[in-house]
Amino acid sequence: MRPLLLSTDAELSEVERQIEQLSRRRDGLRQIKEGIENYLAAWDEGDEPNGLATPPAPPVRTATVPHFGPRGREAVAQILRESPNTPMTASQVAEEIERRHWIDPGGSAIDATRTALLRALKHYREVHRPATGVYVWREPDRAPNGMDDGSGDRESDLADLDKPPPQGSMTGTLAAIGLLASLGAISRKEVA
Repeated sequence: MRPLLLSTDAELSEVERQIEQLSRRRDGLRQIKEGIENYLAAWDEGDEPNGLATPPAPPVRTATVPHFGPRGREAVAQILRESPNTPMTASQVAEEIERRHWIDPGGSAIDATRTALLRALKHYREVHRPATGVYVWREPDRAPNGMDDGSGDRESDLADLDKPPPQGSMTGTLAAIGLLASLGAISRKEVA
């Protein structure tokens, strides 16, 4: 019988400790509630509690640079459209987008620009990709047949994007640099 009494005493002590803890918590919450009610009542009466002229505003998260202008494929299309028949690399387009503050700060401008250029290529008939990483805006009535695969067929040009380059051909960044240098879009100093 004695062990049962000890067990009951221990349980009773634990319950009394929890009641005391909850009682202190209740009293603290009542004090907080009273303080808030008094603070709000002072505002309703036109007083300025604690010398504040207005209640503090909650923090608002905003971007450091506001976004104005087009985004995505519309942005890259506008940049290419402003310089028709001028080949531009994805890096050049990305730099222009950043300069115009058309991309959120801290983002990966080059990756977003590459994606937007590929989407613009599929969406706008005037956007062409004469070499890997190089894009150009060509008006339909002035588009030369000597670029791309020479057919002038846009569907054929888009289908070529999925094909591997022919063996022995200059591809990738070297092709883009070679094309831009030959067209005078970049100088030899920029290539080196």
